Parts: sequence; structure tokens; C-alpha cells
Amino acid sequence: MRFTETKKKALVVLAALSIFTFVGSTLASNITLNGSAPVEFGQGVAQATACTGSDSLVVTPFSDFDNSVGAFSVADITISNIPDNCIGKDFRISLYSDSSVLNLDAGVTIARIQYSGEDTNLVYKGTSGIDTFGATVTNVSAVNGYGTFTLHLTGSRPAADQVQTITIESAPGSCKGVLENNPGDSAYQIHQDCPTLPSGLYWIQNSNIDGGNPVQIFADMTRNGGGWTLVVANGVSRWTAGETLLVNENTPPADPEILTDQGEKYSILSWADYIKRSASGFDYRIEADELGSWGATFTANGDYSFVSTSNLNTNVTRNEIFDSWNYSDNGLDERMPWYDPLGHGTLTTSESSTNQWWGTLIAENPHCGSRPAPYIADAMSCPSKIWYWVR
Repeated sequence: MRFTETKKKALVVLAALSIFTFVGSTLASNITLNGSAPVEFGQGVAQATACTGSDSLVVTPFSDFDNSVGAFSVADITISNIPDNCIGKDFRISLYSDSSVLNLDAGVTIARIQYSGEDTNLVYKGTSGIDTFGATVTNVSAVNGYGTFTLHLTGSRPAADQVQTITIESAPGSCKGVLENNPGDSAYQIHQDCPTLPSGLYWIQNSNIDGGNPVQIFADMTRNGGGWTLVVANGVSRWTAGETLLVNENTPPADPEILTDQGEKYSILSWADYIKRSASGFDYRIEADELGSWGATFTANGDYSFVSTSNLNTNVTRNEIFDSWNYSDNGLDERMPWYDPLGHGTLTTSESSTNQWWGTLIAENPHCGSRPAPYIADAMSCPSKIWYWVR
């Protein structure tokens, strides 16, 4: 098959379709590509797109008999010969009649697939967001640098004899952080760009973190304005000073309240300065025993580091408070947690990590038995877990 075409950022396949009335058949015999002369084809439509370079995608639509309406409807659209250069891109697929866009399902006119090679598995509706619909991605494969997937339509499928145009647009991945090959910068950045994403595991990348490799984090996208990266989750009493800085860093908990796979300890404290949204004026959050309890959200008003060994980082603003507590020598002090590798509290808010036990987030010795650390006396003295977040 030979034809000429003009390269565009988005791939657009214009297909004037005459429908075969055979189950599983392709939908067309003659097509028109970008206004050029009709091109005969049997098993697909080839056309270049921005991410394919000199390669051409192959688009193959199929119909089958829909018993619910007693007619043939669009069942599958297979996209093949996808080069690895397209990994991390969104493919947006729509169908048109001669005059208007057709629903792929009730109220859905755009099917969006985030292409990730052999890991491609979800189809969303619209140009952004995470809302899915009844369609699925099937027949996914990737061999020798080229991949294939099929969009399988269910629900209220468009009638095959109405389809005259198929459009497929390639676009940058709409939500960074969802895929390893399209990482974000932090939970805050991902939340700012895609505020409807739920809490869970996301991918970030920074040249100062893990040798520049993408790493997973747990992101809280809903509470206290969303966009929080989990820095520390402590469910055990004894840590070493080194573990305070980094432990189980490549296995973040999928649920911050369940730390079984991490041996009850998780820290990316030494990475936190590269995740905060600004040098000063960034936010941090501390909570204990249960998420949303016995702590607060804070703003650091100075250029403070998460691995500072100074106890002078006291210019902080307490914002939203969880439960009833006040700053005290017998609890959290009015300072950002600081790191003391030689103290009993290796991560603490107290003025002295040697002489004062309270206000500790990570302890080197089991002052609370098997529980994490001495926290707030007479209120939440030895919680079952302690969490520390950055935004």
C-alpha cells in the first residue's frame, strides 16, 4: 500500500467506510486518508503520527452482530505497529458519522488509552482525568520494539453503518506519575495537574533521587487539600540512624496504615528536600495512631531541610490541627522535625533529642515497648503508628 501524507502532531485517519456484514470482519474496504485518493485495504489503515517517526501505525476496526439492537455495531479497534517511542503517550480514539461524533458508549465520545507497551491496560473517557467506562483494552503485546492493543467496546456501541470517520490522536500523557515511563515531580505536582486522581502509588523522578531513576511514592490526593507525599511511616520502636534517612525506599506501602511488607518502617527522608514544592513556604504534616489524628498540617516559613541537624528551625505555622493538643515540652514542640543520628530520638521536634523523649517521630531505642516513639504525654503517649508527609 502506497500513499502520500502530511505529518501532523496528531494522527488523524479519515475513513469512508462500507461495512461488511460478517461477524468479526473489518469495517471498510475503501478509505480516504487526509484528503488523498482512496486507498484499497483489507486488514488495516496505515498512517504516521508524531511519536512514530518514520513508522506507521496500523488501525483495524471490526464489527459484530449486536443482539440487543438487532444490527451490526463496532466491536473492536486494533492499533498495531506502535513503536516504543509512543510509550507514555495518550491515544485518543473517536468515531464519526458524516456529520457528528458518535458515542462509544452512553455519553462517551473519546476513548483514551495511556500507551505503556505490554503494560497497557486501561481505557479512560475524555481527554484527561481517570474516569473509565465499559470499554476494555485486550490483545496487548509488545515485541522487538513494537506493540499492539485492541480497544474492545461494550455497552451502547455505535452502529457500524453509521461510522464514516475514525480519528486517533496521539498526545502527551495527560497525567504524569501514573506510569513509570511518564513520571511526575511530586505528589503535589501530579495533584496540581490532575486534581481528580485518587490517593495511591505514583511515579516521580529527580536527578537527586535514587540515581535519577523513576521511583514510586505513596501520594495522598484527597486529605488536607491533597498532593502530599509520604516521607515516613513508623510502626515499630527501634530504628537505626541510617534507616531514619532511607529504608524500604523502593517499596512504598500501597496503604500507609499497612506496613507489613516494610517491616513496619518506611522512610524517604533524605529525598524529601527534592519533593517539597519550594525551598521555603512548603508544607509538612504529622499524624499519629490513625490517619487524620493527633497532629497537624504545618507550613515551614524558612529554608529548612528535612535532614537538618539543627534544632533551631522554629519558624513554622501550625495550620489545621487534628485532635486537641498544644505545643509542650511533654509533646510536639514548635519546630520542624530535625535529625540527630546520635540522639535517642533520631527524628524529633524536641529541643534536645538526648534529654527530652517527647515529640519523637522515630526512636533508636524502645522507650514505648514495641510501639514507635514517645509522642504526646497524657494524650497520645505511645501511638501505634506515626506518619510524616511533605507537600
